[in-house]
Amino acid sequence: CEGALVRSLQQVGERSDHQRWYGAMVRAYAWKVRNPSIGLDRLPQSSGSNMSLGFLNALALATATRQQSWGRNPLLPEVLGVLWDAEVRDWDSTRKDSRWGIQSLSDVQVETAVVAVWLTGCFAGGRSQEVIGTLPAMNGCGEGLVGNLAHWVKTVMGPVMDTTTEAFLLPLSAFLRWPKSDQAFFLRTITSSDTRTVSAVLGNVIPAARVLGRVGRIVEVLVDSDVKRLQAAVELATGTDVYTRDVDLALARAVPICTIEREETDELLLLVGLGSLPHTRIALLVRLVYWLRQEGDLTVLALFLDTLANRLSEVGQRTEALVPAREAAAIYRRLVDSDTGNPRLYEPYLAGSLNELSNMLSEVGQREEALVPAQESAAIYRRLADPDTGNPNLFEPDLAMSLNTLANRLSDVGRSTEALAASRESVVIRRRLANPDTGNPKAYQPALAGSVTTFATMLSRTGQRWEALVAAREAVTVRRRLADPHTGNPHVYEPDLAGALTNFAIMLLDVGQHSKAVVPAREAVTINRRLADRATGNPDAHEPALARSLNNFACTLDGVNRRPEALVMAREAVTILRRLANPNTGNPDAFHSLLLSAETTMKVCQRSFQQTTTTASATLVDPAATGRSASESIRARERMSFLTLSSTGFDGGLD
Repeated sequence: CEGALVRSLQQVGERSDHQRWYGAMVRAYAWKVRNPSIGLDRLPQSSGSNMSLGFLNALALATATRQQSWGRNPLLPEVLGVLWDAEVRDWDSTRKDSRWGIQSLSDVQVETAVVAVWLTGCFAGGRSQEVIGTLPAMNGCGEGLVGNLAHWVKTVMGPVMDTTTEAFLLPLSAFLRWPKSDQAFFLRTITSSDTRTVSAVLGNVIPAARVLGRVGRIVEVLVDSDVKRLQAAVELATGTDVYTRDVDLALARAVPICTIEREETDELLLLVGLGSLPHTRIALLVRLVYWLRQEGDLTVLALFLDTLANRLSEVGQRTEALVPAREAAAIYRRLVDSDTGNPRLYEPYLAGSLNELSNMLSEVGQREEALVPAQESAAIYRRLADPDTGNPNLFEPDLAMSLNTLANRLSDVGRSTEALAASRESVVIRRRLANPDTGNPKAYQPALAGSVTTFATMLSRTGQRWEALVAAREAVTVRRRLADPHTGNPHVYEPDLAGALTNFAIMLLDVGQHSKAVVPAREAVTINRRLADRATGNPDAHEPALARSLNNFACTLDGVNRRPEALVMAREAVTILRRLANPNTGNPDAFHSLLLSAETTMKVCQRSFQQTTTTASATLVDPAATGRSASESIRARERMSFLTLSSTGFDGGLD
């Protein structure tokens, strides 16, 4: 910790106020963390000199940086509030000096002016008086008084108005303490006369969102219903290196109220790209589908309906994803009609759409219904890949994909033997395609890892546990290489790596290697927790996987007698699944069975923990009690296997 403080001090300079405030605040912050029930009233107060905003850079680094990456800290807004109050006290004495000619102004008027100038950055452009003059708080003030206030802000506050992201947290935190109605009115007022002000505020607010959060409302108000403002906000949001869900959701809400023409929709979708702002991308895809309906091209419409379904599923809106998925399949079915359509051209599209529909149905718990399109998809691809009548070079990859999906759907309905056969065939095809001598490993190794993971699951379910362990280990090896930050693509493949690690831990438990299962189970939780982070991740998409990995980790820890930790993990898994299975706000069809299994695991962990605490003071442990605990752990792990490997869980990744 001291090393980090020294490095931060070196970044912001060596002035005495840096050292004094920085040292005092870090001590107070550390004391607060150790004593969370105590308020911040004992924080050091300013001694009449302006608090350096360079210090704020150090403060933000100290309180908001975790392991060299930005993250939200729940204490930061409270600390910033104390610092802002100290700043107000510092300038209070100077503004009452009659030489400035602003002593008649109230505290609210002065604070509003300082926040407005700082938020817009207009002091650098010489527009302070213009911005201050637009403020509702200054109604009734003459031009001379407004000019005096602008001069005071520029002279006294200008030197400390650091525009770095870290320093900008201070006025932003003050602004966020205002009532929401006042915030909206203020923003509309200061941005009404000059479009440059909108870009300036957005340019300051969006980068700060990754630390402070709660800025989505600001972005939404600033964009309003203006397409140009929306485009500017999207450019700024996609230009940051950290995903901020708060801003993404705000932009997604702004899309429907903007009048976006066809060409502008295409431009914005291109700007958003594939990886950033997933909710905004969905909103833009909905707008694009509207335009495609007007144009009447069914082929393109079906293609983007499938895309919309996949994007909705990725962010956890699985029930909503079913609607465009069903419509796309229906359109393709009409296009392959032998009388009115072109089956030779559109059958591959129909098979792909049916495969996606099967996955969507499985995700919402409709397992019997999901089997039918999976069977039809595999049948079409098998005919298309037939070596005598079809084109195996073109369609064998798709056949392997559909077989992997079919294996999962067959397993979902208890047809394990048939599932194993389909999975084995998928692995054989993909292993041939990924062969380094005769195939294309770079293109097909990701898909092979997915099939191998599914194959491991099917082997385990048919009692071939050691063979399943070998397959699961291979899947982890391939997934880890694909997700390597230096040679692979962690953004794309880390979710699959987490799923493979969870699967591997289960296989280790199945063969009794409990202690070895702890490492992959823990790593899976670590990855899923980062992916589901509410500030920088995508909880809608990754919370189900996080709950499964937590439940798996709980069972693993319980199996090695680390029962207090096991109980913590089990409780967190249940908390997440209760929210996901909530009948009013969640999806009970998809998550109810998982919740029941997780609650059973939690009860087992509670009993194990209670037995541990009851016998902690005894010299000898009752063998009968130990036997009961071990048998319960085994049953819990068996329940966990069902929980983790169910159809709503990891099913091979790419398919």
